Amino acid sequence: FNSEVVRVDDWKTVDVDRLLESMEFFPGGGTNFQEPLLSALQAIERDAAVKKADVVLVTDGEAEVSPEFAAEWKAARKRLQFTTYAVHVDAPGGVCPSSLKAVADQVVGLADLQDDEAAMEVLGM
Repeated sequence: FNSEVVRVDDWKTVDVDRLLESMEFFPGGGTNFQEPLLSALQAIERDAAVKKADVVLVTDGEAEVSPEFAAEWKAARKRLQFTTYAVHVDAPGGVCPSSLKAVADQVVGLADLQDDEAAMEVLGM
């Protein structure tokens, strides 16, 4: 995504090569956290089979999240029993924007995505 959703990856099984490729995808700039999270929420609500899903938000930018959205997202996570992970790529010193912490169960900063070993460790692979 950039200022709007331009790609959604919906995997039933983990494919490390696809995961790394998706993390290296660059759509052109701008950052918006709420739109891709809303897209993920709509996918979860449409398909009961993905209850208890994992939502992974990968970003190299910063964006604001309204307090109202953060509260609604938290309620949806509880109601639909899904988990949200946020991965901030190229995070200076591994420090992530506070807005990610408002919507994610776990937030991880990767200073260097090219360090595939660190990325795999962070993602539990």
